[in-house]
Amino acid sequence: MLKLKGMEWLPSKILFALITSILLINLAVPTVYAHRLLILSGEKAGSLQVLYEGGVPARRAVVTIYNELDNVLAEGPVDENGYFFFDPSLKVARVTANDGLGHLAGIDFSTVERRHLPLVSRVLLGLAILGVTGVVFSKASTRRRVTGGGS
Repeated sequence: MLKLKGMEWLPSKILFALITSILLINLAVPTVYAHRLLILSGEKAGSLQVLYEGGVPARRAVVTIYNELDNVLAEGPVDENGYFFFDPSLKVARVTANDGLGHLAGIDFSTVERRHLPLVSRVLLGLAILGVTGVVFSKASTRRRVTGGGS
């Protein structure tokens, strides 16, 4: 490996600049709430609401309701508020929603509902991972400089 006198700091400075640039770019981008499609129980029996993660109705979504044998019981588009209405006497086993833009959601009533971390928690976790990675690389770079190691 080519070593230039006085340039040992270069890898850690580049890493710091890269991480800082990524964080600044992410702060400058406007918030987008269409990362995940959600199906929520409606206010009345026989109703579902399809929303994007930020609470915006998925007006383009098509909902499909299935029974235990995976036969379609009901299917159709949501209204302008993201609601889909169906006969409450149907024996619903599974519900899917597709907005036609690549966002899919589904509920299988035969499985236990899983909880997802809120968006803010996921962002903070990502930033913490980046920070720890930066500290690890910084410590390794400092250790190489002090011990005179390297390749």
